[in-house]
Amino acid sequence: MKTSATRLTFSVVLCILLAAPPVSIAGAHDDKTFTSRNQSDTVKKSARSSILIGEYLTIDSLPTRGQMWSQCTDASQAYCVEGVHVISPSGQEMSHQAFASASCGGYSPGTTEKCKVDGSDHVEVNVGGYFSETEMANTYRWKMRTGRIEPSVLMLGDTQKTDVVFTDGVGWTIEVWAKPALRAYDGCSSPTVCDDNSVAGYTKIGLSGYLRMLGIGDTFPSADTVETRDSLRGTFIS
Repeated sequence: MKTSATRLTFSVVLCILLAAPPVSIAGAHDDKTFTSRNQSDTVKKSARSSILIGEYLTIDSLPTRGQMWSQCTDASQAYCVEGVHVISPSGQEMSHQAFASASCGGYSPGTTEKCKVDGSDHVEVNVGGYFSETEMANTYRWKMRTGRIEPSVLMLGDTQKTDVVFTDGVGWTIEVWAKPALRAYDGCSSPTVCDDNSVAGYTKIGLSGYLRMLGIGDTFPSADTVETRDSLRGTFIS
């Protein structure tokens, strides 16, 4: 099943903004050229946990809070990220050396608690680290297999498009097309801790944000009904 991205109404946007979690930035990327990256198709299952720190998981498992998801290595894997592709302004698309990363529940050192699938946990998303002004013209495309975490809404840089698919045995997958965008910093990191008079101390160009599954009813952030949540699936706020 595929859905096209739609825009949220102002009230829903406001609710989600107020619940926006701080987003961590991992890694660094300063290259201004396209670089292809070859990936082995023979990675053994025992070695998969060394890729992007995470563990090999299937739809029958849940990821640990705060642990980076691994790179996808086969068709049955869930809670993982696929390789990044870059599309130049002229339309040329190539594989890219930057890693996409994801983790649910925020920074949780030492925890063994599993991520929740009721809408109360968000998934932090990042590609590379910081980008140059030249790279802001590029579009970056990649997939995240979110398993039982339905990707209802996405806040991530200058998002151009999303495509959400459910596959039996794997769960939800969201494919994202997005451009890096300016991010302002002054010590606060979300609307819940930045007051109306906050002034940015500096800016960086990045491609990071979060996605989350909306709860139903009383859970915040939430949708009133399952049908409403289904209609929002894949929505992005840029």
